[in-house]
Amino acid sequence: MFVLTSQTGTFPCYFSWIEDFFILSTSYGKIQKLLSEKTLNLNSAFDYFGFSFTNLPQDFTILEETKEVPPATLFQLNSKFYFRLIPLIRPEEFFGKKLEPFSSLGEFTNELTSLLKKIVKERRERIGNLPLAGELSSGYDSGLVAYALNEIGANDVVFYSWFSNEDLEDSDPRLVERFAQKHNLKVVFWDKSSFFPFFPNLVPRA
Repeated sequence: MFVLTSQTGTFPCYFSWIEDFFILSTSYGKIQKLLSEKTLNLNSAFDYFGFSFTNLPQDFTILEETKEVPPATLFQLNSKFYFRLIPLIRPEEFFGKKLEPFSSLGEFTNELTSLLKKIVKERRERIGNLPLAGELSSGYDSGLVAYALNEIGANDVVFYSWFSNEDLEDSDPRLVERFAQKHNLKVVFWDKSSFFPFFPNLVPRA
């Protein structure tokens, strides 16, 4: 079995062995509920509460019985349940490089957008003539990718934006629509409210 995590770690991946079963899930809580014993990993707990997101990616969690596949890592599991983690990014090499600071915010912005358009163009060329679609929310990351696709002339891309008026913090369709109009993007909106019955006004009140 192979699992490849994203570079940003948006969707976490946890795993554990429970008796004769191997459990893999994006939900840490679900694995925790299946554990008959829980042992606190003091080093990991200290890192989490002391450094939070500033610590380097690692494969252990605050429980000894549960591990995590770090971001940008290939997880391999063979038929004998031996696993291997292969990092695609080597932090020690990245942080070991001496980088010159940008002279201004404008210089940083230009460098970022130029690099982003270069990467997106390379990925688009690899796909070839296949139809291309993307997710677009009012967040920062998907908007950057959509902007880059438009800048390189990929006008055939259709973006899909799901939202709920009960949770506009996740994605605000008004912002998405304004962004799409400004950059001439094709967007299909999908109201997901009916698929999430845990929203306050959809749950019967006692």
